[in-house]
Amino acid sequence: GDGYTIEIKPQIGPRSIEHYQLSKDGKQLIVHIDFDSEGPNKALKVVRVYDRATAIPQDAPRARP
Repeated sequence: GDGYTIEIKPQIGPRSIEHYQLSKDGKQLIVHIDFDSEGPNKALKVVRVYDRATAIPQDAPRARP
């Protein structure tokens, strides 16, 4: 389909659902992450947007981690 979904249901801790999808123009990866818990922090929603990187020339210097 349009995206990729990962649902994690742990025995202990918050449940999480991650949904990955490309933007309509294909230039961005959009990630929606939902955490659901029974504790004092009931829910948390996070949206991450990644821009497509340009091609890196093979002879470009690379920074060390």
